[in-house]
Amino acid sequence: MATLGNKQATVSGNLMSPKYHCEKCDYKCRKKYNWELHLQTIKHNTINICQNSAETSKNWQKLAKNVIYCCENCDKEYTDRSGLWKHKKKCDNINKSEINNIEMQKHNLELQKQNLELHKQILEICKNLQPGSINNSHNHSHNKTFNLHFFLNETCKNAMNISEFIENISLQLSDLENIGKLGYVEGVSNIIIKNLNALEVTQRPLHCTDKKRETVYVKEHDEWQKEEENKKHIRQVISNVVSKNMKLLPEYQSKYPECMNPESKKSDEYNKIIMESMGGGMDVADKNKEKIIKKVTKEVMVEKEE
Repeated sequence: MATLGNKQATVSGNLMSPKYHCEKCDYKCRKKYNWELHLQTIKHNTINICQNSAETSKNWQKLAKNVIYCCENCDKEYTDRSGLWKHKKKCDNINKSEINNIEMQKHNLELQKQNLELHKQILEICKNLQPGSINNSHNHSHNKTFNLHFFLNETCKNAMNISEFIENISLQLSDLENIGKLGYVEGVSNIIIKNLNALEVTQRPLHCTDKKRETVYVKEHDEWQKEEENKKHIRQVISNVVSKNMKLLPEYQSKYPECMNPESKKSDEYNKIIMESMGGGMDVADKNKEKIIKKVTKEVMVEKEE
């Protein structure tokens, strides 16, 4: 007998029994012609569709129970949407900060390479200058260097190293809030200048001897040295201030817990503080650092006696 279950049919050897049997419809017949007509009936096809739909629905229900919600930032897995949503509120801020720090480091490295290439070009130009002009310039610079040498190594011999200055910079929550109010340039500049002004002139770790050319001398490893063109040490001071500011964010969150609510006013202030603390945006971060360097060098100008 032909049976229609999971398969179309099986043929029985008993001539008296029906050749074809549809188990789903409980239909039996001996003639193939009648069997083919049955396969085309509405009843047969409706039962097949319903059974397939039921099986599909069960499969989807099983899959739905096994759905895992994954954080695209850190790959942590959660069994429901609410757990993932709570996690992402914290994870997004951390991830953005880490990404911005990496981008800033890459950008600074590229600038250092460009400055090195520019320095090579300047040296090449200097080689082509007339010998007389080089000698006159050298003698003139030598006289200035002599006076500066005395000022740095005698008058300012007890000045602290720039690394000690960086280590001793202390910040308060008000400094972090001011960066949000005043912006990156004014906020960071005020912090550095405030800490420099707290020292006697002879104790300061850096001095500017030429405002126009921004010639700066820095003390490090107990020795005075001319700052590089890219103002590496001053940039380190700026980066340290930014880092210490970021460490104050948990204190801000503790004082103003409503800042974690996206609909609150404090949330807007909190986001602005983060943006300004990171340089005001990647597209202007380096320009803003140059502005800070100008403000700082202006405050540490050496008063020369003619």
